[in-house]
Amino acid sequence: MPVPPAPEASPAPPPRRSRRLLWGVEIFAVYTLIAANFATQSAIRSLHTAGAAPWWKLFAFSIAPTFYSWALVTPVIVWVARRHAFERGRRGRALASHLAAMLLIAPLQTGADFLMTVGARLAFGDAAGAAAVVGRAGPVLLAGSLDVPQMYATIAAIAYTFGYYRMFRARELRASQLEAQLGSARLQMLRMQLQPHFLFNTLNAISALMHRDLAAAERMLARLADLLRLSLDETAAPEVSLRRELEVLEPYLEIERVRFSDRLAVAFDIGAGTLEAAVPNLILQPLVENAVRHGIAPSAVPGEIRVSSRRGDGFLLLEVADNGVGLRGGADGTLREGIGLANTRARLAQLYGDAARCELAEGDTGGLAVRLRLPFRPAAGGAGRGDAGGSEASR
Repeated sequence: MPVPPAPEASPAPPPRRSRRLLWGVEIFAVYTLIAANFATQSAIRSLHTAGAAPWWKLFAFSIAPTFYSWALVTPVIVWVARRHAFERGRRGRALASHLAAMLLIAPLQTGADFLMTVGARLAFGDAAGAAAVVGRAGPVLLAGSLDVPQMYATIAAIAYTFGYYRMFRARELRASQLEAQLGSARLQMLRMQLQPHFLFNTLNAISALMHRDLAAAERMLARLADLLRLSLDETAAPEVSLRRELEVLEPYLEIERVRFSDRLAVAFDIGAGTLEAAVPNLILQPLVENAVRHGIAPSAVPGEIRVSSRRGDGFLLLEVADNGVGLRGGADGTLREGIGLANTRARLAQLYGDAARCELAEGDTGGLAVRLRLPFRPAAGGAGRGDAGGSEASR
């Protein structure tokens, strides 16, 4: 089976210093957009006011300094929010940490706002305006400090929102990875149930032959070794191509031909374009074994098993049918699903959910037909070889 190409290595994350610089640029860009929005609203509200300040003065002299001063202290607020989550048993500690941080940030933010406001006016040649701001420094700083709790709480709430969102996505990713691992483990467990089931049946048949046909028993042992080798080669693959599945089925059929001699015939009717379709690994062998054990073996006359495949409406249709004793061949006229059919249903549900079906019905020539409907998709690495679809052979 072709080995799929190795996935490309993901690019290395940027250095921590670069990430911090990028984060700082993003913070100032966001605050610039917010300040521009507030300045635009103020300019629109004062359109019909005599002596209203132009937009650039509103932005540079009053609004931008406030938001840029908050941009300077935002990393500290985010850091405190990341270090102190409001979790059960730690809420009091988290609240105390935020109160302490807010008391530390309040003079820093209001002082930075005041200095940037004065500096902006001086930079644009408004010395009188700068002097006026300095002259009423007390009321300006007091008014700015009154806004600190509300603004601090808003930034902390946003930081917690993004933090919990990242945590949720990380847990969601982890849950999906665990679910995939669990699904793989379940499939492996089901396959391990199938292999001993068939192995015990074959060993019992070989044991029975040892006393009456040693050559036949040796042929069965050789075919059993071939089958186990083929099946173990695909242990890690949940799906293979139908072509590969038929190759693995061949040694099993050789074993059954030795057991039943001229009482068993097998016919294949493989539809065009289906040989490279993906099917669950080792899906046909237990169905054929079920047909042999419950359809052909109890019958006193020679029997036939037919394996067919068709493609239609986005699905792959597989059928294993026999002309044996049929649905009412049991002693009480009922059908009991053994390990093979039960595991087939479980594997289909694990791999495809509700998109796959397994149905039992009367065969066209009597007996029982097991019909599988699977989503059609090419097997990994399966395209590119000749597909001798539409062939039929009795063997």
